[in-house]
Amino acid sequence: MKRFKNILLVHDRASRGRKSLARATDLALRNDAQLKLVEVIEAPTGSNRRVKTSAGEVDLLEVITRDRTEALERAAEPLRHQGIEVATRILFDTPFMAIVKEVEKGGHDLVMLTAEGKGGLREHLFGSTSRHLLRKCPCPVWVIRPARERQHVRVLAAVNPAEEHESGKALDRQIIELSSSLARMHGGELDVVHAWHAVPRSTRVSSRSLARWNAEIMAAAEERLDDLLAQHDLAGLKVRRHLPGGPPGLKIAEVAAERRSDVVVMGTLSRSGLTGLLIGNTSETVLQHLDTSVLAVKPAGFQSPLAPAIDAP
Repeated sequence: MKRFKNILLVHDRASRGRKSLARATDLALRNDAQLKLVEVIEAPTGSNRRVKTSAGEVDLLEVITRDRTEALERAAEPLRHQGIEVATRILFDTPFMAIVKEVEKGGHDLVMLTAEGKGGLREHLFGSTSRHLLRKCPCPVWVIRPARERQHVRVLAAVNPAEEHESGKALDRQIIELSSSLARMHGGELDVVHAWHAVPRSTRVSSRSLARWNAEIMAAAEERLDDLLAQHDLAGLKVRRHLPGGPPGLKIAEVAAERRSDVVVMGTLSRSGLTGLLIGNTSETVLQHLDTSVLAVKPAGFQSPLAPAIDAP
């Protein structure tokens, strides 16, 4: 995880944001990285901005900005005492737009934020801001589940070594590097999942032939995964391989639930090598069913689809 040197944390003042602040602090200390704490304000406009009181007219934006700035500084001060270089800033805009703009402007290499939802069966963990950032932020995004805290972090790396395009291969290597580093950092375990497409049942194919074909497909998937893992130094880590057959998105989520993963490291974009693509079908399915933190990375050379708007005068 030494690669992250300029971290942006979307600060959540509520108690649910403590885990994200702790993770960002720990990462900054381990990496000797600088950290920026931000809050985003969707500013009141027009007649909603100024109100008349018994003490005179009050500018609500000025009051809110002062209050949020003081809160950020209170959060930053203990981190500075630990030797971390911490900046604070209030952003104004739709949250995901403001965050992407700040990433582009500040050259940040990681965004961390608390997941908006509570997770569980009745509610998705990832809200609108998280999903927009997973699609459009130019740097990796770590969306942190506010609950569940364990001393040893269990990391799940979701890869697809069947990918033939070089950008996809490079993305898998990046996922393994990040996930193994994170597992080592917290003395945890590393699970690696490669889902493969099983041959569907058919009345035209005997069950014996079907079983043989699927066994051959799984053996090929296992060989691909072994080849990928052999490229990395995983000494000292407890590594488990998972090769489920079926829809990749669902299978990745199932393995994460079964292993009670603390964080899933995955790519969130189509891997064709093009820039500015929408989130891939597999990733979208995973996010719909996950109840854990996600560290999402994008292919090398990815450019945010918001870049033209950000660059415009």
